Amino acid sequence: MIVRRNFRTELQRVTELSYLLGSGCALVVQEPPDATAAGVRERLQSLCTDGRPITRAGLRRSQIRPRRKELPSFVADLLLVHLAAFSHVRLALACGCAPDAEAPATETLLGKRPGTLPDWCRRDIVLLAEVRNSIVHGDGTVSPKNPRLAAAGWDPDMLATDGALSSRSFNHVLRFKRAVRTAGNALSL
Repeated sequence: MIVRRNFRTELQRVTELSYLLGSGCALVVQEPPDATAAGVRERLQSLCTDGRPITRAGLRRSQIRPRRKELPSFVADLLLVHLAAFSHVRLALACGCAPDAEAPATETLLGKRPGTLPDWCRRDIVLLAEVRNSIVHGDGTVSPKNPRLAAAGWDPDMLATDGALSSRSFNHVLRFKRAVRTAGNALSL
């Protein structure tokens, strides 16, 4: 990712790529398993730019059925990890952190920027960071008892009804992208 691009331009790029990836995911989920099984190696080969041939990348019909059910959530998690990384890096750079330095916690960075975030936005930005952490470092489930979420203004009742704690969909990608866009505008990223 090129960090010198304008925040809005880069967020638009991420959005467009997310839409394309989500659309492709929907096509795979909707096509017959035999068609998916037959085209996997050729499709993957078309994505390889280094010239090396893919000699084996087959999926049997029995493998495709269970994975197709998991694919939308898996793609949403990939997109959310990227969105969390993108927003954290942009916030850190806007706060004067060196590009190669480890960035402070999101909450610390949010406190360093002039501007005011709506409460829902601040909560969702922190939840996005915790969703990312749960995917990258854990089992993908965010604990509703997480003290970081409580400190960000989440109460147990709100968390009890939030589906982002255990699994995510493309709706969550759009929700968190809205929070990142709102933060970018409010904090002049």
